[in-house]
Amino acid sequence: MEKLTSIKEEGLSQIEACEDLAQLQQLRVLYLGKKGPIQEVMKSMKDLPKEERPAFGQLVNEVKTLFANAIEERRAVLEVAEMEKRIAEEKIDGVDWNNGLVSNINRSNAGGIVTLDVGGVNIKGTEFRNIFSLRSANVEISQENGNIKMSVKGFGHGVGMSQYGADYLARQGKTYEEILKTYYTGVEIENR
Repeated sequence: MEKLTSIKEEGLSQIEACEDLAQLQQLRVLYLGKKGPIQEVMKSMKDLPKEERPAFGQLVNEVKTLFANAIEERRAVLEVAEMEKRIAEEKIDGVDWNNGLVSNINRSNAGGIVTLDVGGVNIKGTEFRNIFSLRSANVEISQENGNIKMSVKGFGHGVGMSQYGADYLARQGKTYEEILKTYYTGVEIENR
């Protein structure tokens, strides 16, 4: 238990002090990976008396959850800092950031941004997505207390099919036709 406490304190300190996303990823792998110190502690569980194992396992899981949450919180802070830096450095022809960040947002039927005005210049939603390294063009943009908030919905390119969901269905034994019909109801698949 002392070793786990030591790992927790050292790891959380390193996560809090982390200054960039690459280093944070290395810490995630170090502490939550298969060869990390938490896994090493888990291996020692076999040496404990049977009646102590459930409590110990629960404690280890709590530490893993604590690490995962701390990493995600730090990632959010670092991503905002990186985005602010990119906004300050970003040069889009004709854009004057003093004209406001965004306006005139045009969306697809699925909710993704097709076009919008950024700093007074009309650009494609895909370009906006790339500038800010967003995982999707389906993003809600708001301003609160002088801060810009972007809430991204989904992953991908707005075609309506989740790669993770399709992969899960495939692992459950579904055929490609069954997977396509799950996402695109009412379609007929023809061989030509």
